[in-house]
Amino acid sequence: MALASVRRGTWCSYGTAGILFEALLLLYKAALIGVGSYMAYIARGFNDALADSKQIAVAMYQIALISVVCLAIVSLTADPGTQIVMLSLSTTIGSLGCILSIFVP
Repeated sequence: MALASVRRGTWCSYGTAGILFEALLLLYKAALIGVGSYMAYIARGFNDALADSKQIAVAMYQIALISVVCLAIVSLTADPGTQIVMLSLSTTIGSLGCILSIFVP
């Protein structure tokens, strides 16, 4: 009997409050990318020895682009395993891209 209950599984749901919370998190992250891009735009006129605005702008662009592509792919798939893999890959690629764009040039 215990094996039958394990195979049946349990599904969790979070209802309307969870969807609202997820939307607020996405809005917050988009706002952070926007503020970072604005700060890079403001610092573009500084001396290159004092500010790395070009590298910061490239890093923010990479994060925004990877986020939009990953969000589109994750929203189209219903398989939780595929969603987790896509989120993990986008986080890894985005982090490495940012680090490389800031420290390599």
